[in-house]
Amino acid sequence: MQLSTTIAKTDTFVTPRGPFTYTRQSNPARTDVSDSEGWVATYTDGAKTVIHRGQTRTFTEQLALFTDPFSRTVINAWGQSPGGGVWLHSGGSDADYQVNGTTGTITVTTENVSRRVTVHNDGIQGPDITAKFSTDKLYAGGPQHFGIMTGYQDSDHYYFSRLSFDTGNALTARLQKNVAGTLTTIAGPVTLPGTRTHTSDVWNIRTHLTTGGMLRARYWKSGTTEPSAWDLSVSDSTFSSGRVGVRVLGGIGITNLPVQFSVDDFTLLTGTWDTAHTPVVTHNTWVRVLDAPYNGGIINEPQLKAWIQKPTRDVLSLCMEYIANAPLVHSGFLDLAGPCDYGPLNADGTRIEGADFCDYLGIPYVYASGETDHPETSQFKCMDCSGYVRMIYGYRMGIPLVYKRGFNGMNLPRHSGNQNLHGPGVRYAVGMDAPPPLTNIQPGDLVFFDADITNPNEEEGQIDHIGIYLGIDVNGNHRFVSSRKTGNGPTMGDVGGASILDGAGLYARSLRSLRRF
Repeated sequence: MQLSTTIAKTDTFVTPRGPFTYTRQSNPARTDVSDSEGWVATYTDGAKTVIHRGQTRTFTEQLALFTDPFSRTVINAWGQSPGGGVWLHSGGSDADYQVNGTTGTITVTTENVSRRVTVHNDGIQGPDITAKFSTDKLYAGGPQHFGIMTGYQDSDHYYFSRLSFDTGNALTARLQKNVAGTLTTIAGPVTLPGTRTHTSDVWNIRTHLTTGGMLRARYWKSGTTEPSAWDLSVSDSTFSSGRVGVRVLGGIGITNLPVQFSVDDFTLLTGTWDTAHTPVVTHNTWVRVLDAPYNGGIINEPQLKAWIQKPTRDVLSLCMEYIANAPLVHSGFLDLAGPCDYGPLNADGTRIEGADFCDYLGIPYVYASGETDHPETSQFKCMDCSGYVRMIYGYRMGIPLVYKRGFNGMNLPRHSGNQNLHGPGVRYAVGMDAPPPLTNIQPGDLVFFDADITNPNEEEGQIDHIGIYLGIDVNGNHRFVSSRKTGNGPTMGDVGGASILDGAGLYARSLRSLRRF
């Protein structure tokens, strides 16, 4: 398992060098601390958060592996995959794609015209995938083709591990690649043992695109043992990474259309993002929280020196304790940290909003206002975007928490809109209909979005999402971490929209406010 945070051992001036000097800055009002080596720390007037120089760290993340059992009901689409990213379809009409609570179905109505569905999660390399396939009719006049796509770039560029119900219901397998719309066979065809005798027969395909440029596959009937050997294998490096998904079609001459193809238990067993899609942020900035807001006056130099010399958990390291693949952190009878979902599932496979930090922990929480929040069993190990921020800055770092009343500018409300307007610290940049400037943003700052532009229950400009800014990534972009529905939990990755504040992506366009707690 890849660690989400690593610390470099190459820093040459972590320990303060010589006496501190102080420089006042504006927007927001703050004090920069320096020594003979340069910048040391920044204290912001009215805020508890302090950033300081420390050992260099790298924050990164890898995609979550998943199985999609299709235990939801969706019309005109396949909905949300459990691993993050929606299923996107192409070919035919929307009505050809359904999820009926047990399988994903694709209806083919036209001879030799493909239907494709891919998970909107780019740059997957080394995918090892299994899936189950069946159709509602036997062979008639022409073959039925189906299989797994890997290395998917677009509808004209991908690998295809194909299984066909062929003449006499024989089983034929081949590996193919599509380049610029031209499909060629690169391994096979081979005829597999046995025949398909009933529409209830379900066949399994396993396909592995190795990082060494090997494409291989094996095929077996459900109810039998998965073979240990690969039926087909070929060296090819045309596509080293891409999306994953399925493709189906009725072959030339087929006479019993429409045919309904069913897909079940689509499983990504292994896989990582390639270099271009792996989020990486490296810097030497640490984020701490004071006991009281800084007032622009004297700085506690012994405390600052202790923070610098003893790299204990800070805001940014806590953020990474809840992403996919994070190790469990135990505290007494609690699982204090570890992988986190956004929320429980709706019947259609979307994620339910409303999970707070106490739902993740599974404990009730009594606020100073007298309000008590009782955890919901269905939301155990879940946090929505504002619940995640409350876990990091409130429960873990000690900023006072409040629920739905008693906002005083010192405590942390429940919902992102109130956190934006009434939260602790200072709000120093606001954009009404456009993103505010990022001129003075620093790691640990809160970023607020009007991201759900299709919600009929919201007014335009209403804050509906919050994240924590991490810093500049390896591509020079401003990257943040947040808990989101499409990523199913905290992520600094680009599932369901790039986690960057630059460019023309969803979150870059919908950024509306910056606050420093």
